[in-house]
Amino acid sequence: MLNTHQANRLRVVFTTANPLSSGMVVQAICEEDVQPVGFVLDTGPTKLSRRSAPQVELPRWKRVILEARLAACFPRAYVPRVLGLVGIHTRSFYERLRREEDRLLKFISNECGDHYSELIAATVRRFPTFVEAALSHGQELLTVDNINSEAAAEFIAKCRPDVIVSLGDRIIKPNILSIPRLGVLNGHSSLLPKYRGTSTEFWQIVAGEIETGVTIHWMSARVDEGRILVQKRWPIQRGASHWQLRALSQFMRVPAWREAIRLVASGFEGTPQSASEQKTFGQPQLSDLCQFYLVTRGQRNRNR
Repeated sequence: MLNTHQANRLRVVFTTANPLSSGMVVQAICEEDVQPVGFVLDTGPTKLSRRSAPQVELPRWKRVILEARLAACFPRAYVPRVLGLVGIHTRSFYERLRREEDRLLKFISNECGDHYSELIAATVRRFPTFVEAALSHGQELLTVDNINSEAAAEFIAKCRPDVIVSLGDRIIKPNILSIPRLGVLNGHSSLLPKYRGTSTEFWQIVAGEIETGVTIHWMSARVDEGRILVQKRWPIQRGASHWQLRALSQFMRVPAWREAIRLVASGFEGTPQSASEQKTFGQPQLSDLCQFYLVTRGQRNRNR
């Protein structure tokens, strides 16, 4: 039987499709005064958002060439992709981080800017995977091929959560949104309401933005339009890639999640987003990446 304090703590269900990187956020939130009551791992494939044009199917040889050209500019991001295309699989960035923490943290600071080093070092230490977090808190882990499935809905309903913390890439449907007492929280890699949608880091760089950040917000039926709890900002370094911004965001958003959970526990409902119309972005084509990094950016640099 729960004691009075346990009964008053936020009951949190965690969901993710990224079992390695999500461990950082899970660990941070569980260090707050919350009660984790369930974990759901979504292992199914995700579909492109309706804002994304169908990806052009390229012959393997052509894809290898284009990815190799990108690898010449950003080897840490694209060399593993090229190797994967030819059947050689390497450890992911987060697998390497867990095994080589000090070296990888130094790399992140160097790659994204030395001025980030203190923030990153203070935020991140060796972190559990999503599965390890579930085991350490003695909670059941459900594995599904779609977070919006009936099986997931039944499991989450049995957990009686106040809040779902969504750490995946899949859009959460109304059948799940309606389950928790307070709602579903999401972290988005832009300063909403600007740059709704997916692959926002790339489109921010293309647009020449000099600042980016993360938004922790309540999810709603309309994607990325829910009430805002917390926003954190940081500069975009000249010459940064979208991969660098994505890696940096995984670390820089951890304090934002901590703050958001405290605000929810205090009863703060969030601030409505402005009513102004903002464009929603989709997944870029490989040709978009090559055009920008290999052609457009070079022209911009020559014109400076």
